[in-house]
Amino acid sequence: MSVQRNEYLGYGYMLDFKRARDLLIENYGEDGYTELSDEYHDSAFNNEIVEVHKCSMIEDGMNGKYTFFGKIYAKTENYEAFETQEIPEISLHDRIITEHEYGRVFGTDLGVEPKLHIITHYR
Repeated sequence: MSVQRNEYLGYGYMLDFKRARDLLIENYGEDGYTELSDEYHDSAFNNEIVEVHKCSMIEDGMNGKYTFFGKIYAKTENYEAFETQEIPEISLHDRIITEHEYGRVFGTDLGVEPKLHIITHYR
């Protein structure tokens, strides 16, 4: 069994995996959750960032620790790491869109504030 990884730089919400998943299943049902997850999920194998209304979702399916939901600014290729990465200034526009889309998708405040995150994502 091999382990693959990517690194991401994003602005958004770092949520507890189980809590976020359970809430989405409660809101959308199992099939609706799967469709939503597929729609928002970024692909590690595609150089383009998957976005819906400028937002993406990264779920830690390997360890079940986190779900990230927000705007991804940069990602590495599969197995690669950031050597250097300029940290973007988060525009008011990106803040508003991210907060709006989070509210639309999750429908509730999970007590987490949006922040800038560097994520090493293993699969």
